[in-house]
Amino acid sequence: MTIDEWTTFSCLISSGKKHTEPDMLISDWSKKTLLILGGGFHQVPVYEAAKKMGVHVIGLDRNKDAAARFLADEFYHIGIADPDLIIKTLNGTPIDGLISPAADTGHRSIYALSHRFNLPFKPSLPAVTSSMNKAYFLKCITDLNLPGHAYFHAGRLDELNDAALRMGYPLIVKPVDSSGSKGITLVSLPDHLETALRHAMSFSSAHEIILEQYIEGTNYGVEAFRLQGKTILLAVNHKTDIFQTNFETMQHILSPALPADLQKAVERSIDLICDKLLIADGPVNFDFILKDGKIFFHDIGARLGGNGLSDLVKLAYGLDLPELTIRLALGDNLDDQTWFRKRTGYAGLRMLFSQTGGTFVDLDGLNKLKTHPAFSGVRLFVKSGDQVYPFSHANFKLGYMLAAHADLHQVMDLLSQVDEKIIIRIKNHEN
Repeated sequence: MTIDEWTTFSCLISSGKKHTEPDMLISDWSKKTLLILGGGFHQVPVYEAAKKMGVHVIGLDRNKDAAARFLADEFYHIGIADPDLIIKTLNGTPIDGLISPAADTGHRSIYALSHRFNLPFKPSLPAVTSSMNKAYFLKCITDLNLPGHAYFHAGRLDELNDAALRMGYPLIVKPVDSSGSKGITLVSLPDHLETALRHAMSFSSAHEIILEQYIEGTNYGVEAFRLQGKTILLAVNHKTDIFQTNFETMQHILSPALPADLQKAVERSIDLICDKLLIADGPVNFDFILKDGKIFFHDIGARLGGNGLSDLVKLAYGLDLPELTIRLALGDNLDDQTWFRKRTGYAGLRMLFSQTGGTFVDLDGLNKLKTHPAFSGVRLFVKSGDQVYPFSHANFKLGYMLAAHADLHQVMDLLSQVDEKIIIRIKNHEN
């Protein structure tokens, strides 16, 4: 079977299983207009949720071939970081809400536009700043007396070189304001530092770099949702098979059981962080490292997460986080919490990627896995004939395999077979 027979941009190949979803309040969403900043494959689940609700969607992305453009009622090929340009592009079109899921670039635009148009949901300035500036977030961790990385940030290469000598190796070098693993390098030797600094600088709009102490431990992420200052959803995912070159995660498992004391510590820490950053409502995601019983938070996004995490929450909890986020952005009342669900099982995903660049031809081996009891679907972001690139950061993944089951071992068993049984065919340009 070739890829053209069963896929288009970012299609979801479903298992056909039914997953319990909460009963949402019935509203006339067709009268609402939602502006979505970003239209890449990470944003596709939000566009899907909005279209399912009947909301009128205006999408923006600087990539004219953005994967979600087909799902928008109106789509404009512009960047999302300039609020004045967005206002000019809207040309007086009224909007009822806006979101920037799975992307930090649009945070300042969200802040400016939500106040300019007096929209129902307005993020706080500390939340926006912490999402766009990793140094600001790490200082927040220090101010709260939570375990933290040693770090240094600057825009001058000589200052960064001096700081590296003081801090010692290994170090993580990354842009202060980038996301999706772009521009990140693990540097173990001084001779490799300059190349890493220049690489990171090429991805930084602020022209600043942060050096972080490298902590080797167990990597986790958190998808949380808050209402009226309380964290009502806290879904922990275990990140495994992380490339040490670019720190891109190959596999997520939601929700592994943390020891009760550590789970409580994570909950307390997240409440402290959110209270300090004035994050009272909406989605927020975190990354942390667990080492010797200590929790080291190192990143935050005051938004919906990418990398398929919304799909995993839906499979494990029956909660449609994109729909809840849209409802909040449009001013719907979520206070009754009748939509809330406890975890009903485990969910995981395995990234699909290419180690070489070229032209995508097809994907073989799916039928070998579709009969597995944990198989829950595949999202693909490419079709035959598309240009693909080596997997150096999140935007270069080809898709991911989804697994869900009440038994964690079934989820792990399916994901363990993906690399062996799924064959991705790429035509090298040199051939």
